[in-house]
Amino acid sequence: MSAQAAAYRQRLFRTGASDTLPITLRHQRIYILPTRLGLAMASVVLLMLVASVNYRLSLGYALSFILTGLFASCLLNAYRNLSGIELREITAEDCFAPGPLAFRVEVGCQDTRKRYSVEIGTAHTAALTDIEPGSSGVATLHAEQVERGQHKLGRLTIASSFPLGLWRSWAYVHTPVDSYVYPTPETPAAPFPPVAGTSEKATQANGLRSRATHSGDFDSLRNWQPTDSPGSVAWKAVAKGKGWYSKDFASATQDEALLLRWDELPASMPLEQRLSRLCAWIVQARAQSRACRVVMPGIESINLQGGQMLRLMRYLATIDRDADDRT
Repeated sequence: MSAQAAAYRQRLFRTGASDTLPITLRHQRIYILPTRLGLAMASVVLLMLVASVNYRLSLGYALSFILTGLFASCLLNAYRNLSGIELREITAEDCFAPGPLAFRVEVGCQDTRKRYSVEIGTAHTAALTDIEPGSSGVATLHAEQVERGQHKLGRLTIASSFPLGLWRSWAYVHTPVDSYVYPTPETPAAPFPPVAGTSEKATQANGLRSRATHSGDFDSLRNWQPTDSPGSVAWKAVAKGKGWYSKDFASATQDEALLLRWDELPASMPLEQRLSRLCAWIVQARAQSRACRVVMPGIESINLQGGQMLRLMRYLATIDRDADDRT
């Protein structure tokens, strides 16, 4: 009996993410109930009918029957406004905390009837749209100030009170769509750790080689860091009042692979701050097209190439906040 009850619950309320797109709304999915305005109108019409019977008012009969027909026709149009709507695709893009996070729902219809004031939303956000006949549109559901982690879209409700707001028709759709919110990158980003495998002498040699390449080809400007040497400061930009920037030069050190190790971050830093610093390093390395390798507990050493970076960023997004940040 419990399995049968769960099946009925899923059929009625779409509590599980078991729907597969595309989906066309038919009578099996559409529910209709009168709104508060509809209940008030029905009460008034009933009162008018009772008064017309008591006082034998012919015009009262006519008005009561006309309003009853209007009430019934709104019921049919409320159903027709949702029937035939197609949910074709739902997409979500990952973002950095605190958002905004956006889910895009592509809807359309194949017949010649325009759908008016169709509300597509979840328990936290909603969007109102009109659907042109024989075309498709996109309704965007925004979520502001989202925290780091994995966010599921949840159950979608497609609803409408068209044409007069006397009836509300709605349908449930629940698909397994989710998005990841990455940690907020540290600003300004801390300097990269020393290149893996270099001793103190090798580090000094790298520094000499970096200073020597200042006479080489100019690459780009970046935000000034307190650790930058005076020779790398873009003094012309400073003199013009544009702010403090440092020059980046093409050098052999840019081609050396970075090794970012989780256990080498300061143990005294809170978990979220450590995630923000690592995230900033990853974003900066990608922007500079530098080879980068990351070593973290629970995940093997990976090179940040293609889908590997997406995998790592999603891993950072789902790290438990209650976990011990020293492990």
